[in-house]
Amino acid sequence: LKCIFFVGFCFTAKAQSPGGISSNLRLWLKADSNVTPAIQGGDVTNWASQTSSGEDAQYITPIFSQTVTNPTFQQNTINFNPVVRFNGTSNTSFSGLQGSFSPAITSDNISAYVVSTINNTSGGSARILMISLNPTTSDWQNSAGADLLSRTGNNVGSFRSPSSLTPIGPLTQYPALLAVHYTADNLGKLEGNGLTHSSTSTAFTTVPFNSGTYRLGISTYSANDFLNGDIAEVILYDADQSSIASNHNQIQSYLAIKYGIHKPDNYVNSANTIIWNSTVNGTYNN
Repeated sequence: LKCIFFVGFCFTAKAQSPGGISSNLRLWLKADSNVTPAIQGGDVTNWASQTSSGEDAQYITPIFSQTVTNPTFQQNTINFNPVVRFNGTSNTSFSGLQGSFSPAITSDNISAYVVSTINNTSGGSARILMISLNPTTSDWQNSAGADLLSRTGNNVGSFRSPSSLTPIGPLTQYPALLAVHYTADNLGKLEGNGLTHSSTSTAFTTVPFNSGTYRLGISTYSANDFLNGDIAEVILYDADQSSIASNHNQIQSYLAIKYGIHKPDNYVNSANTIIWNSTVNGTYNN
């Protein structure tokens, strides 16, 4: 059990899934659990998923023939929570982790949530989270996968063949709750801190995903796509959660409270009970 303090009161929670939403959960990485080694500044070799040991994010080298450095474990970084820090500075000096899905993700709709801080804007389209057919298949050029969340300049975007979502931002230098959804009707939605900033009105593709690989901090496309930033938590469902308002709010409330990130609307617990009402508390009283 943990005690969470939020706007002057405390409630206890023991969630076995993000916000209590377990159906279709395929990946759940959180830096406050199962990072090896979990010591300040330690070179991370394994980040265990809460879903299955077969889906752990692992240190693998080489990638693109270059030697990849380890991301590092950093304590007390986002609202007193630890992060995994990816320290990419050039296309010959970057860090990354890779994992696999078994079975592969073959749904035609997915949702991903990431809490991250982008520390530096150098390099190409820096990957935060990507999925692909396999470790050698491009994430965004092949409709089997997608560049789910990446930094583009000072903004965050999402790309899936044959199109992309308009980048949103700026979202650098501070912790952000990022989310992307590819829906059952093949549309896309990109969110920052609980607000939908970018969406498509025309379908991306009717081809379902077929992704057996994911990477954090680097792509399967180019060594220029390195991340300089922190990742605190990664959540991936092989079903669109944005179309189920209660699920979406439970997941976002869990992340917003944990990491001290403001989001609009009510905050709820894992039973979908309102714990902070945005209407009642809409006026600030000093």
